[in-house]
Amino acid sequence: MDTNTQQVPTITHIWTRFNLRWIICGILSGVLAGLLIAIITMPIAASYLGESTAGLKYIGVVFFGSEGTRFGPMGASGFAGLVLHLSLSALYGAVFAQLVCEKSKPQSLLILGVVTSMIIWIFGCMLFMPSFNLPLREVLSPILAIFLHIGFGLSFGVILNFLRNKIFEN
Repeated sequence: MDTNTQQVPTITHIWTRFNLRWIICGILSGVLAGLLIAIITMPIAASYLGESTAGLKYIGVVFFGSEGTRFGPMGASGFAGLVLHLSLSALYGAVFAQLVCEKSKPQSLLILGVVTSMIIWIFGCMLFMPSFNLPLREVLSPILAIFLHIGFGLSFGVILNFLRNKIFEN
């Protein structure tokens, strides 16, 4: 048996490596990208739904039911929607950072950010959301959802690359 054979590269490094700074970088990038998309969505929600915080309230329906969609001040439903949205964005960033190497090229981060956010759109918005948040599914057009998820993925990739350069420069 030849003992000099090289092993075929595997993805086991994903499960054995842990770089806390990179994961924090991913979490911060996810939160910032989620916040940016929430801010971008506000004028869109104002023009289509009559209230800038309507999108957050529709996310808050998960906690408050249809009563959470009442318009007016942001209220508990809008705040709960914001917290849920940013929490899911942080989770996305942490998982992304664990699965993607911190030495990836900037272009790879952009492409992977868009691809993974589209996967989230397919599974989250199209398959799972209707089962627990029908009001949001009914008001969120698929085209707008795709636009927002692509925007999230792109902004996530840009922010992640920027933070990586700042955090890992020393």
